[in-house]
Amino acid sequence: VPYHFYSILAIVLVYLVVLFRRHFGPMLSAERRSVTEGKVLRDGAVPLMPTETILGEPVRERRAPATLFVVSVATLIAVTLLGMWYTGAQAIIESMAEEGVVYEAPWWTIAFSEALMESDAATALLWGSFAAYIVALVGVLASRALSFSRAMEYTVKGMYTMLYANAILLLAWSIKTATGAVGTAEYVVAHAVGVGVPAYSAPLIVFLVSMFVSYTTGTSWGTFGVMMPLAVPLAWKLALMQYGDVGLAYTVTAACIGAVFGGGIYGDHVSPISDTTIMSSMFSACDHIDHVKTQLPYGTLAATIGIVLYLLFLTGLTSALVLLPLGLVLLVAVYLALMRSRERYVPNYTAS
Repeated sequence: VPYHFYSILAIVLVYLVVLFRRHFGPMLSAERRSVTEGKVLRDGAVPLMPTETILGEPVRERRAPATLFVVSVATLIAVTLLGMWYTGAQAIIESMAEEGVVYEAPWWTIAFSEALMESDAATALLWGSFAAYIVALVGVLASRALSFSRAMEYTVKGMYTMLYANAILLLAWSIKTATGAVGTAEYVVAHAVGVGVPAYSAPLIVFLVSMFVSYTTGTSWGTFGVMMPLAVPLAWKLALMQYGDVGLAYTVTAACIGAVFGGGIYGDHVSPISDTTIMSSMFSACDHIDHVKTQLPYGTLAATIGIVLYLLFLTGLTSALVLLPLGLVLLVAVYLALMRSRERYVPNYTAS
């Protein structure tokens, strides 16, 4: 987590913007237009399909209790975690059986932390989602907030809203499978070792490549699936082969893992083909390209500070306890330097 520079810096940047209410880039123009002209969309903007177009107007005659939402989300989390525990435990039991070891105790006797490493997250999420849907369906029918026919209608329309995300996720899984089939990880590791890539430069390289992959593919999970099998063995082998220090190998590997997560999430934030970016534009009914342009400078600012920190890592400054506070100070300093002009201040807007 301490080497997960980008996400930490991005969260802090959000608080800075909220605190000082100063913007830059296309977001500044959009905020000014909204405050001075009352236009949340620019002239000529083409918003993506709003929720009302897909699902219709909210039902106002009768509302389901708010506790139903809490119970549905709790069911999603509980069943998903239980499913991950079960699938992971079953995988461990099956692997033991292949080795001739019979595990006679119930599956829940296997530690959750051990099962989590072998779990089938996709299957567990499917179980959790279906369980949450059943709870929500029973709740709205029991409270008579919706009729059965209306609930089925919204079910089908809700599935439609997930087509973009499912298509991107399917393509990401395809990329992951293809890279594994052709041995991308082994190829990259072998050539990186062969050309003598410095171990200290691995986090920087991994971060830049992850940023590129996530931006061009639009998926953080796909980036994780592609890059993690590359980054971990690359960092570990480079550090051991060049320095023979296990402690350094752990440090470089941890930094590379953080770089993969940070670079992947960067693309998820700013890529125009990211599922979360598309969904944000859809459900906020804004112009998709405008949404991308307004958030790109902020994401890039946090990523740039992250690159600086990985450059410092390259020089031998590897302690996250030093790098992360330094990055936070640098982020605040750069943001305040950009915000020196009073013209960038956007007052609170109160509708009359």
